Amino acid sequence: MYNLLTSVVTVGIAVFLAIYNTGFIQVVTLGGTVLGAFLIALVCGLAAWGVQKIGSRPVRLALKVVACSLALAGVLHYLPGYRLAAGFGGPSLVLVLCIGTALLNEYIFERGI
Repeated sequence: MYNLLTSVVTVGIAVFLAIYNTGFIQVVTLGGTVLGAFLIALVCGLAAWGVQKIGSRPVRLALKVVACSLALAGVLHYLPGYRLAAGFGGPSLVLVLCIGTALLNEYIFERGI
């Protein structure tokens, strides 16, 4: 249970900093940024907790990346004030963010932090 809490807090801070410090995902308010980062971190943490019993590490990582990308797409679509920048930067930030959260969750649940 502590791994899940650690995962949600750590990934939430990382996602918040990624959204807040880059201009690729534009958010109108600070509260919207915090809410979006928390929702993404919660979905990523629950997905990481749910797939930790799968034996194959590449499959686990792929499922975590998919869960993160679906959570990010849901936040971008349903929360008001979120806008993904057009061009190459926005989708590449989404890809890097999803891979980074998957690796971070893998490290947290593997080490038992």
